[in-house]
Amino acid sequence: MAARGLMENPALFAGFKKTPWGAVERFLHYNMNYGPLPYQLTLHHVGEMLRDMMTKKERAEMTRSSGSIVQLLDWLDERVVVRRYGEAGFGEGVEMERISS
Repeated sequence: MAARGLMENPALFAGFKKTPWGAVERFLHYNMNYGPLPYQLTLHHVGEMLRDMMTKKERAEMTRSSGSIVQLLDWLDERVVVRRYGEAGFGEGVEMERISS
């Protein structure tokens, strides 16, 4: 039963009640640099981690609007701050930072 909870919140055993945003950044980085996982599996994992950060409608839009890891990153970059490895604050954020329109 812990597997489903860890997919939604990989920082569960570190004491976080919901996925820290830095875990999403790190997952994307590890996937692109040491994976990659098949795109559909990547999308599923990201969608699960974003369950408490985005609405169901937003996650559905993310799924419809992206067909590759590049499109997924583009979609996220248009809406939230996604820091890349080497940037200040990469993998450290707790809350997702939305980009104001």
